[in-house]
Amino acid sequence: MTQTLTISALVATISLSLSAHAQDSYSGTETDPGLTAFGNQIVDQNGNNVRLTGVNWSGFETPIGIVTGLYRAPSATSSPDFRDYLEKIKSLGFNCVRIPWSYDNMICELPAAADEKCNPNGVCKDSTCYSCPECADKSYIAGSYYNSENTDEQNASSVNQLTTSQFYGKPLNEPLFDTSLPRVAYAWQAKSPLKCMDEVIKYAGYIGLKVILDNHCIVSGGFASQPLWYTSEVTQQQWIDRWVILAEHYAEEANDPYHAVIACDLFNEPKMDPRSTTQPGSAWATAEGLTTAQVKQAWNLAAEACGKAILAKNSRLLIMVEGTQWANPSAVFPTGSGSANGNDYTNWGANLMGAAVAPIDLGVSYQNKLVYSIHDYPGTAQTLSGGDPLPWFKTTLYPNYPYNLADVAWQPFWGYLVENNTAPIFVGEFGSWLQNPNPLSCSDVTLSDDQVRSDKQWVNALLHYMQGDWNLAETINETPDSQAISVDVGGDKAKKGISFCWFGFTPNSNDTGGILDCDFSTTDDTKWNYIKPYLAPMLPSYQTALASDMNGDGFVRGEDMVIFLALWRLDTGGSRFSRGDFNHDGFRDGADLVMLLSRWRSE
Repeated sequence: MTQTLTISALVATISLSLSAHAQDSYSGTETDPGLTAFGNQIVDQNGNNVRLTGVNWSGFETPIGIVTGLYRAPSATSSPDFRDYLEKIKSLGFNCVRIPWSYDNMICELPAAADEKCNPNGVCKDSTCYSCPECADKSYIAGSYYNSENTDEQNASSVNQLTTSQFYGKPLNEPLFDTSLPRVAYAWQAKSPLKCMDEVIKYAGYIGLKVILDNHCIVSGGFASQPLWYTSEVTQQQWIDRWVILAEHYAEEANDPYHAVIACDLFNEPKMDPRSTTQPGSAWATAEGLTTAQVKQAWNLAAEACGKAILAKNSRLLIMVEGTQWANPSAVFPTGSGSANGNDYTNWGANLMGAAVAPIDLGVSYQNKLVYSIHDYPGTAQTLSGGDPLPWFKTTLYPNYPYNLADVAWQPFWGYLVENNTAPIFVGEFGSWLQNPNPLSCSDVTLSDDQVRSDKQWVNALLHYMQGDWNLAETINETPDSQAISVDVGGDKAKKGISFCWFGFTPNSNDTGGILDCDFSTTDDTKWNYIKPYLAPMLPSYQTALASDMNGDGFVRGEDMVIFLALWRLDTGGSRFSRGDFNHDGFRDGADLVMLLSRWRSE
């Protein structure tokens, strides 16, 4: 049927549509409700299974307040531009990236990436780092210097920073700098950490990558010593409020135009013994019969409150809840007996025994947004962190290693949730060197042949398990294999397997190294060959349809044209992500009209 609009209807539609979309916000609609949980799988809006297979890219949780690897010298084949790193992640076949961040960085309004010689304890601690030329000679973001005929500025640009990138034909990392701020030592200053994260997320979405936001710590760089999701200076409510602010922030089209952000990993690795009197750790507890002190340590209760608050503002998002380190099967506080037999504690954040008795409750409306998350690491990562390998890595205790891992290390703590088709699991971190690093590499790590062999068996076993080989019935090789691709994954139970993110992307971790070798450019094939056979396809993008469906009714038609024409030629303020600027060139013009018409009548 031909669609017509009267003049009065046109005016009414303009008025109503512009009023309804004044915030340019998508907090969850029928056209894009986001991903959901169904049984042990994550599914899209059409019920198709979705497997997230990504990589962790650190930095926003550290004192520099920006993703790592940006301060590098460009070469003929590599660039330290954040966009090139994201392109690399995509080219390797990952479909998502987990981005850790700290509470301190998200409330910071000063420029990110200050010289650590001036400000070693974290951003937002000393504003003089952003005004004294002697402290600003080395930003953590390359490319901040002008191209200029001025001799002094040319000399300033010689401080191991290049002004242009052959990859973009414009200054390196240009979107990360705030040109409204005064230059320091001829260099632009960076935007705040949050605004820098906005740019990373926008470009990730632009090329089709999805993003999991991970609150890694409260104090920047302090994740190892922070067992709880709050501190003496930051309350639980402040932590929840910050998550709500981020959820609202990324519900706005201007900040996440491609709907890249799909999940919130509420807190990284709740850990340590909750019975400690010196530094009480995180507990999993029932909701009844607790003392005030026990409630403050009950991670699952805090996660429920935070998840509900987030979903009330942005219902598109998945809520990822990690386990604790200590727990007992009945989830009754106090947790665990403290024995070292492997039945009471595991990796930080990997103990979900309590969920069997006290599962996370997000309410009837949002229970299908729940994904449990764990981290798993091999014996070398624990040794390099200064600890002892967990019991199941000791062949004196388990001569059938690595075939013991399913029964001892995974099923009791978290695997049962997947095997019983109860809930999806996201292995948010797993990683290893998988080799003895070259003496010329960026690490002085030295591993024995036995340690390397053990780690290789561990990673193959975990990859098989995540693919659905619950009992590790297939042969676990030391070399990379693709066996799990053909493993009988249990039919409807396993489907496409467990989602995961490798740790990490850049080679900054002394425990694991990175997917990128120490030159921040070359792929570490030792790691890559193990992971590659298990990667899932890219996730479909909702951006194309949603951008043109300006009134959110599921169709591109006359009402959307009305809204577009009302915005016609309005100044975008230079933003490449303004409503109606479909090609993101900073203007609403004929090119955008052509794109709108090309999607006309699409559903």
